[in-house]
Amino acid sequence: MSQRSAIFNQDLLAEPFGPFQEEHALTSDVRNTTAKNPLVLDCVQFELEGTNEIVGLDECEPCQPEYDLERCRHVTFTGVLEISNLKWLSPETIDTIGGALQERDRVARIATHRNALPDSQGRNYAEELNFWFSFDLGLKIRVIIRGEKWMPVSYLQSIHVPKGLMLVARSTRRYEVASLHIETYERSRKYLARWRLLHELQKLLGIDAGPGKSWSDNKTPLAGRTPEWFAELYLRHRAYSFEQRRQRPIYDSDSDSDIEPGANGRLKRGREHSPRSVSQEEVLTLIEQHGQWVMDQVKQRKHGKWLDLRVWALWFASADARVADGRSSPPECSTGRKVVNKERSKRGLARQVSPRSPSPMAVDARLPYPTHGRKVDEAMLRTYDPDFSPQSTTLGSPVSSPGRPSTPVDPDLLALLPSQLWQPPNVNSLQIWTCPWKNCSYVIDLFHLTDEDMDHQDITEEDKQRFRRKQWSRSDAWAREAFAYMVDRHHHWHFNDAGIDVDLVGDRYAFRWRYSSSQPRPTQFRNVKVDDRRPEPDRIKEEAS
Repeated sequence: MSQRSAIFNQDLLAEPFGPFQEEHALTSDVRNTTAKNPLVLDCVQFELEGTNEIVGLDECEPCQPEYDLERCRHVTFTGVLEISNLKWLSPETIDTIGGALQERDRVARIATHRNALPDSQGRNYAEELNFWFSFDLGLKIRVIIRGEKWMPVSYLQSIHVPKGLMLVARSTRRYEVASLHIETYERSRKYLARWRLLHELQKLLGIDAGPGKSWSDNKTPLAGRTPEWFAELYLRHRAYSFEQRRQRPIYDSDSDSDIEPGANGRLKRGREHSPRSVSQEEVLTLIEQHGQWVMDQVKQRKHGKWLDLRVWALWFASADARVADGRSSPPECSTGRKVVNKERSKRGLARQVSPRSPSPMAVDARLPYPTHGRKVDEAMLRTYDPDFSPQSTTLGSPVSSPGRPSTPVDPDLLALLPSQLWQPPNVNSLQIWTCPWKNCSYVIDLFHLTDEDMDHQDITEEDKQRFRRKQWSRSDAWAREAFAYMVDRHHHWHFNDAGIDVDLVGDRYAFRWRYSSSQPRPTQFRNVKVDDRRPEPDRIKEEAS
């Protein structure tokens, strides 16, 4: 009996065994997954058959715009399956696992300088495995299963896996996918986000229909189901619900004492957190990201369409028009003094830099992350994708008539000014403005504004409170005006730091060096070499006599 105790060494059972082909390793005792009895695969990875190139659901699912049929015709999957009953495994697989246990035990004994003789005395680890699993000790082992993906996966739409991702293998066995391999997950973000949005919209329809009702029972006219209507439903029923208070999307089940064990991130009673404030603008931004895809899914339905596609198309057209209005082309740059038109408003560039302007050490260099904690690609933040278009012009207003002043401006000064100065300042789809000046990491996150961002004399305390409570919309004139003040204030800091003055000349602004010492000096002067060679005397041609 003492020999058999070796398999209880956690080091021997910690790592999964395999990989094994699904059709050879699993027996008919392994049933399909159901809502009450899930068959769970962890760390699932999708690969192209033959090349073993890792792919994601964005490219291998037919419902996605990025779907590549020729490339993803045959896709395999690999995942970790937890086994609590050895009847699930074929005898050949158990023998293979027994051999792996023997090797692990031998390596562990050598590493700890223990006696390795039991390995040479004919121990049968497969029999010992069967012996210990015959007792109700709660023993489990994990095996790596490899199979062929057979049908399209289903996310949040299956009755068998209503709250997750369902995978169907070529053997027609259904699995619940609990987690994805990191590389597959990175290539599946769009797929998951699109279906998550569709599911959330349908869930809101069910909530609005009444207790115990389905989304298909909702009686609201299709013309009234606008994006704004869905956003209001979300803020009323979902943003601050008890479910949101008890759920932690990102967690470590091993070290987080606030999480209930095996509850998929649900917080213990008494440990609930207060949901952060969510604005309608933020909800509309999420709808705008993947709403076109949702419309395509509704359009493909022959019956039971639950959106008015014409109404949604008009909404997206108006959003595209706002984006187009914010992308005015920069003017041709002349060698003369840079000037920009000034709109008649109380905001003016002639105003001197406020003494409250941030110092170089005070520049807000925080990385803006969305509320669900996923990392944001910095390149995406630099993309000019405006959803918040100020109607009133700011420093970045386009030049309608540049003109050439009589005094040319220093080219070195022009080289310091970013080209984005000649375009209206705007934010990306995350409502974040990123400073265009070189080597500056300052951002203005309209969903998470700091006191420093709003430190401007023309931004009222009332407006600051509105921003903090997320009570603003892209159509609010006061919000556009305040955003312009924030951008102007930061540009002023750069002008002050570079020693550049901004003067108001008539109805235009002109840039000049504040002091002659502000002007950068050339790093190297051109050396002029003096030609001190003596000219050769004129030669007189002598004629032959």
